[in-house]
Amino acid sequence: MTAQTWPMVKLDSVTQIISGGTPKSKQSEFWGGDIKWATPKDLSNLQEKYIFETERTLTELGIKNSSAELLPAGSVLFSSRAPIGHIAINSVPMATNQGFKSFLPSDRLDTHFLYWWLNHNKASLQAMGNGATFKELSKSAIQRISIPLPPLSEQKRIAAILDKAYDLCQLRRHALKKLDVLGEAIFHDMFGYIEKDNANIRITKLENIIEILDNMRRPITKKDRNPGIFPYYGATGVLDYIDKYIFNEPLVLLGEDGAKWGKSEKSAYPILGKTWVNNHAHVLKPNRKKITDIFLIFFLNKTDLTPFVSGTTVPKLNQKNTKQIPIPLPPLAEQERFAARIAKLEALQKHHRQALAKQEMLFQSLQQRAFQGEL
Repeated sequence: MTAQTWPMVKLDSVTQIISGGTPKSKQSEFWGGDIKWATPKDLSNLQEKYIFETERTLTELGIKNSSAELLPAGSVLFSSRAPIGHIAINSVPMATNQGFKSFLPSDRLDTHFLYWWLNHNKASLQAMGNGATFKELSKSAIQRISIPLPPLSEQKRIAAILDKAYDLCQLRRHALKKLDVLGEAIFHDMFGYIEKDNANIRITKLENIIEILDNMRRPITKKDRNPGIFPYYGATGVLDYIDKYIFNEPLVLLGEDGAKWGKSEKSAYPILGKTWVNNHAHVLKPNRKKITDIFLIFFLNKTDLTPFVSGTTVPKLNQKNTKQIPIPLPPLAEQERFAARIAKLEALQKHHRQALAKQEMLFQSLQQRAFQGEL
């Protein structure tokens, strides 16, 4: 049997569609505040595989003697509003709020096959939503959706391939996360002593070891940007690629407004080559006879800079306060050894990012082929 001969069936003929809602059941078997509870926001923060687990319970909502209808473990959670299209498979029985229309597959439909089909068709499902205040995919609209139904053994085979491909991507993502943490660990290993009272470490103000090039930066409105190859930077990273540049050297950017300045928020980052910077990031050129770019970036990012931020409505790390940030200056040779170690780490990160990009392209291709019957 090929994809052309797979029967198309209505989604409600092979699943039980369970709407989320305010806890209200009076059935005694559903009573108890220890029932797990989920909202669309919980799924938007899902970092791991699509298997969803939660410790949140109805008790947190102040509901002790009643509950919403329980979704059995192995159901497919689907957020039908605010926003449409968050999908997961629940690992334990749970209830959901009104933002869900979830699915309990029948014995004709494999749970993972349904998950991947919904994931593959997410954009078209989102486009089906309507409503003036917020977009919602109604139960009646969901009931009209048709899904291909190959033999159950074929569904399981397709789902297993997609599960494996997804797992390989996740392993690569985990490796990148560990490498990111490794950089911080190397910094702590080499420079942990500067956090203690150490009379041998010179402390100076940031203004004494950098040149501020803010007078050269310029914002360009989106409508006035011409597409090109040069990165256009803002407070937290690349915003666009345009056809011209201001800078053509290695520099350090530090978010001025629209950034976060808490410890480990990565408010500072490097730029290299031909670039353009708008007015939401300070442009810093380190005096490399005193400090390396990478040491400066790591130190700024590990430091809580919020005491230097002013303004309540629009928080801002203004230039005056930026100049006053205290910076330790360990021996330059030590900083350079750190930079060499980070360069090796970044080369490894680059390798993993490139490999992940290829894996993700392969995964997208596999999804496309899976539902065309070409796997």
